[in-house]
Amino acid sequence: MELYLIRHTKVALSEPTCYGQTDVDVCSTFLEEAALTKKRLSGVTFDKVYSSPYRRALKLAAYCGYPDAQTDNRLKEMSMGEWEMRPFSLIPEAHIDEWYSHFIDIKMPGGESTRDVIRRMQSFFFELRTQPYSRVAIFYHGCAILCTRILFGDLPETAGFNDVTDFGGVQVLTI
Repeated sequence: MELYLIRHTKVALSEPTCYGQTDVDVCSTFLEEAALTKKRLSGVTFDKVYSSPYRRALKLAAYCGYPDAQTDNRLKEMSMGEWEMRPFSLIPEAHIDEWYSHFIDIKMPGGESTRDVIRRMQSFFFELRTQPYSRVAIFYHGCAILCTRILFGDLPETAGFNDVTDFGGVQVLTI
């Protein structure tokens, strides 16, 4: 099965913020960014299209021609817990450094670890593997895509946030 892992476009936040499971809207450059993503997908047909239930993913799916993409809660972004919607500048640097150095297993306070997200992705994708699809598009989130790629061995577990797919980016993976 060929997977097209598609990250939403940039979000409408003025500074770097932990926005994981907050339903943040897209920013003013959406149309330009979405046009580039749509172009990357041109000529490709899908047997099935899924999306995270958040606006930022659903809007991109609709713009790319899939307004009826099936939503699945397992495709949500990482829960940032107590850090949700807090600017990084207001989180003590020592806490951020600790999390970055052990992000696979350390949970954000009241949130998820990267391993938790990998387990969610495993639940979704192992169920998806039982379906008779050849090519599937999934519109979702940076950390969730990173976790999917780790899950299927496309990236090592030591992959970091420098390996996160760009906004509006597309990763193709065969499982």
